[in-house]
Amino acid sequence: MAEYLCLLRLELAMGIFSRFTTPFLLVALSVSVNLPSAFGQDDANSPTESQIQQLLNRRVDQLRKVSELLAVQFENGGESNYDRLLTVQIKLHEAEIEAAETPEARLAILEAYLKTAKKLADFTDMKFRNGEGSAVDSLLAQAAATGVEIRLLKARRALKFR
Repeated sequence: MAEYLCLLRLELAMGIFSRFTTPFLLVALSVSVNLPSAFGQDDANSPTESQIQQLLNRRVDQLRKVSELLAVQFENGGESNYDRLLTVQIKLHEAEIEAAETPEARLAILEAYLKTAKKLADFTDMKFRNGEGSAVDSLLAQAAATGVEIRLLKARRALKFR
């Protein structure tokens, strides 16, 4: 479910959902996260940490492969575009953060994530200035990069006071 929340957060940052759809989706997602525990689901059928970590790592591997394929396509002038490549890289960073097993690993991922988010913000700003994008898209990308920077600073602070 966290995957869907990460994707929703990214899609919100990219301005994909309308302001009327978003509150409904957030409520639906938050309710669905708590349903099993609300109905007293048997803990014997609960997945183990190892199973969850395997799935998290599998998702990272899948997104990494997509990112690599898009990078090759982009470099060769193929069907991929820079915007799509950066968007997939952001999804990859979110998956890597969730799969990270130590605060130090999360910190390193957040540092790479910030670079990618800033690239996307610069790219959307350039598109806006060239008349190919909107001011809203540019500001949303800048806000998303600022959000990543905040997460990075909080992670650094938490690691420092550990």
